[in-house]
Amino acid sequence: MWLKLGQIAGRVKIQPMILGKVMSSIRTKGGGDLGLNLKFDKKGFLIPGYSRKDSDGKWEFSGEALKVVEEYKEKFPVTPGLKPNS
Repeated sequence: MWLKLGQIAGRVKIQPMILGKVMSSIRTKGGGDLGLNLKFDKKGFLIPGYSRKDSDGKWEFSGEALKVVEEYKEKFPVTPGLKPNS
């Protein structure tokens, strides 16, 4: 089963833009990374079994990736008023 980012966002109740950031890399000032690193848009890297691009170049994520996002959200709840930086 492969899901689009919007489908996962709907299931875990996270704004798609924020989830898109979480699925990639979120660097901290201290050099850490809070993201799941399941996709890398600029380099086109993916994690086999977790992420891929469809024929239109849009990201898709597996059921396993959905489980990872659910666990991430449980451990690190997203603040409802949080807005992604552009």
